[in-house]
Amino acid sequence: TADQEGEALFGLTKVLSPTQPEPFLGPIPTGKVVQGMVNTLFKAPVCRHNAKTTDFILIPIPDRPGQFIIREVEGVWVVGQQHPQVEVPVPSEKNYQIYLRKRLHVYVCRQLRRQPDGVFLNAIENTFKGMHHNSVRSKLREIGTSSRIGGLEAIVLKDGEAPSEAKLREIVSPEQVCCYESMRHGNYLLYNMGIHELLTKNPSDISSYALAPHHYLGNELQAFQVLLQELHLAPWVLTSAYQTGSPRPERMSLVGLGDPSGKQQAFSFHKFDAKKIIEIVNFTEFTGPAPQTRSLNELGAREAIKALSEQQVDIILLSHGFKTKESIGSIPFWQKIAIIRTLATFQPLDRKDQALLKVHRNTRLLYQQQISEFTKLQQAVFASMLETIAI
Repeated sequence: TADQEGEALFGLTKVLSPTQPEPFLGPIPTGKVVQGMVNTLFKAPVCRHNAKTTDFILIPIPDRPGQFIIREVEGVWVVGQQHPQVEVPVPSEKNYQIYLRKRLHVYVCRQLRRQPDGVFLNAIENTFKGMHHNSVRSKLREIGTSSRIGGLEAIVLKDGEAPSEAKLREIVSPEQVCCYESMRHGNYLLYNMGIHELLTKNPSDISSYALAPHHYLGNELQAFQVLLQELHLAPWVLTSAYQTGSPRPERMSLVGLGDPSGKQQAFSFHKFDAKKIIEIVNFTEFTGPAPQTRSLNELGAREAIKALSEQQVDIILLSHGFKTKESIGSIPFWQKIAIIRTLATFQPLDRKDQALLKVHRNTRLLYQQQISEFTKLQQAVFASMLETIAI
């Protein structure tokens, strides 16, 4: 059916057709309504709760210290995991300095609209902690000049009026402010842990050789692994992982490192590690022997196929689409082997299909099981998230 949009009690109601992509990482069950908060920064499932009669909101009045406005609370919205719509920038001195200059321009222009006579330099330095007055002067050279008012140095607008609020929002958008503040917070946490410089955007670029135990003594390896985990939890890594993986969510790990809840009530956006595929798929469901966690050359699939007799090959083909022995009698033996290899690669395992189980190629065949297990896990985590925010 076509999309139907209309006004609801809160926001808009949108009916999704089966062919439309899911708005969240987890699938919305058929016939169920899931409320969500969607903006230019993120989208997330939400649930409304009734507020207590004793609850109210205090809003501080700007420029009036100690005075507040009281507002009633009509309801409380609990927000689930945020699905980022934008990427947090990677810490870079050049990019950050450009943003800082624009942010400084916007701040000073807003202050000049309130105080046309000028903005004192010490007030700017108090707002932008750690910025020296020489740096402030150089960054504001384009819009203002330094002057003295009452013995104190101030920044005065060069000519004309300060830009309008609409113009200022074009210079630095609210979304840019949120992204850079998130980057600053993540960088601050890493700095306090001893990571003062990032040489790569992706922590996975660190080679396995760097993690070799013989490079460390005592608890040094454990400490390094903790730092590596913190790098994987940096906001620019998580947002980039979501933007990269959301078109094909089956490549995400969903659980483990990166799950903010820590108990599978939210998703991990990190890329799925194919080497851990054996740990995720439950092979105990199959009656046959469990495949070993070895490479394709070591799995024995090739040797098992080579060891098949012509009679065994015919039995496998007859059980997978060929109706009679006459239909396969004219096929060369090498082509029969090629057909079995294709079946062993792309067809999902039947728990009773012992013949194909012995010759299947583990690393490729598991893709079908991976998709099946991924879907189950995806539904379970999303259901747990919705249940948690509804409590």
